[in-house]
Amino acid sequence: ALPHVAGLDGLREALGDFRSVVEPGALLVLHLLNHTKLLTTRVRSIPPKVRDTETGTRVFLRVIDYPEHADHIDFSFLTLTRAPDGEWTLDARTSPHTALPHTLLAEELAAAGFGSIEFLGDHEGRELDAAADESVIVVARAL
Repeated sequence: ALPHVAGLDGLREALGDFRSVVEPGALLVLHLLNHTKLLTTRVRSIPPKVRDTETGTRVFLRVIDYPEHADHIDFSFLTLTRAPDGEWTLDARTSPHTALPHTLLAEELAAAGFGSIEFLGDHEGRELDAAADESVIVVARAL
């Protein structure tokens, strides 16, 4: 949910709030899409997810737009649902996400009072490949 903050001021407020509720030495873990890769490659979509539910099959699509001269990325979320009778419905919404490349996160986490900041590419602890990994896991300690 971190990309839903309102720009740089919102990020700083959120990280300040995080820091205010954890004791020194506490671990902060964040998991989000790799915005560095998104901003570099300007990929337009993320692979769809398909789920079978009690109400039918649901297909989740994300289409991405990069407004020129903006500090955010626009995500359009499309959900296609096929009911048991075969009828399809579509739900769509767009949400601006504050662009959070890992370099910005490093600077702002340090400014908010976190250190030992690591960027990982998976839950096994592999170092982030900013050019290739879909997600980024950020681990930092409260100072």
